[in-house]
Amino acid sequence: MKNALSAEKLKLVWDDLNNKCGKFEKMGEITAGKIQTYDVTYTLCHFENMKLKMKLVFDKDNKIAGLFFVPENQQ
Repeated sequence: MKNALSAEKLKLVWDDLNNKCGKFEKMGEITAGKIQTYDVTYTLCHFENMKLKMKLVFDKDNKIAGLFFVPENQQ
């Protein structure tokens, strides 16, 4: 994941989210689950104009395998 999403790319993603969704305000509820062999956490992110869930996917070695921002009602 580190190779796929460098610090510079992550900053671009974060800046794009703030431009589209409004300023980041706070983190909310965190839930966890499992998709096939992956552990997944969902963190509700409150932005000025909308809410999104940050979906973090962890592999069997507990390394981040995916990072997604999805609509609040999607899992």
